[in-house]
Amino acid sequence: MKKSIFRSVIALVLVLAMLLSVTSCFAPNLNDKQENEENSKNDSTNDTTNDSANDSTNDSTNDNTGDNTDNNDHVCSFGEWNVIKNPTTTEDGLRERTCSCGKSEQQVIEASGKEYYIQYRNLKTADYPAETGYNSKDGLLTLPTPVSEGYKFIGWYTASIGGELVDYIPEGSTKNYILYAHWELVAYEITYKNVPSNTNVTSYTIEDKVKLETPKW
Repeated sequence: MKKSIFRSVIALVLVLAMLLSVTSCFAPNLNDKQENEENSKNDSTNDTTNDSANDSTNDSTNDNTGDNTDNNDHVCSFGEWNVIKNPTTTEDGLRERTCSCGKSEQQVIEASGKEYYIQYRNLKTADYPAETGYNSKDGLLTLPTPVSEGYKFIGWYTASIGGELVDYIPEGSTKNYILYAHWELVAYEITYKNVPSNTNVTSYTIEDKVKLETPKW
């Protein structure tokens, strides 16, 4: 009887030992599982936090972009021009106007220039005014070309004989001019027909006085 009880006790101890061994094998796996679950929860929380931060950043960026777009779409409405510097005959002036947004712009006021005269002399029979004018700001890039019968126009000079050739009045000139037309005589030919001999001239100019003699037969 004692042996039977002893054997039962031994068998119970062995069973308990086996159960403890099995429990110790599964315990690490449970701990790992719990740790994995906790890590998964932490990762999910971090992802949620990062997504929220990114969404907030994107929203802020979009808001800023929208603000810039609104600024870019702004159309300035400028007020009246205010003269900062009045122009003179030789110097430019300046004026400025401002928008309600604070932006301003400036514009140059061109110098008014001064009027000077040009007198034309020695025109011969040319039908052209003896005097015209020019503005110092613009000058006069093209001078007139007069036409007078019997003469060929050569150019405008600063003296009736000799002098300097003047082709144009440059911008910024500030003086009056007296210009003299220089000419060259045009020679005309004379052709005689049905005469045995001729002692008369064969050409003349508008300034010549030609007397023709009767030919001899």
